Amino acid sequence: MSEPILVILKFVLLGALYAFVFLMVKSLVRSTRSLRNAAGRDARAAEIGENRGGNPATLWVLSSPGSHPQSMPLTPDLTVGRSAKCDLPLPEDTHMSQYHARFTLRDGACFVEDLGSTNGTRLNGQALIEPTRAERGDRISLGKTTLELRK
Repeated sequence: MSEPILVILKFVLLGALYAFVFLMVKSLVRSTRSLRNAAGRDARAAEIGENRGGNPATLWVLSSPGSHPQSMPLTPDLTVGRSAKCDLPLPEDTHMSQYHARFTLRDGACFVEDLGSTNGTRLNGQALIEPTRAERGDRISLGKTTLELRK
């Protein structure tokens, strides 16, 4: 190959290498920030799975189309959506996906995760882009439904 083409290929390869390193650093910063936010929360959030009386935390449906206020004990892996196969099915909310969100208990803390829903999941008004720690009193919006985490 001619020398000018090799020089151009070197710069293209170098640019791709810099782009790769940039994306890796960006991902590392985002992960570190997420862990720092989760670790910096109030100490009582570490005990969200059970309150002082030993009763499990509950997920309250505050408002949902066609549904009355209800509660459900939080389990280690709880799914919410329109599907009857979800742990908390809410079929009347047409703005909710079949499998909309997952609540997971890990190390005594509750995490909320959007399952690739069309309309997204919000924790206290903030859109979720990754599993996020939730505390007692936090409100979760899925479609037209509002949930609250309580003990």
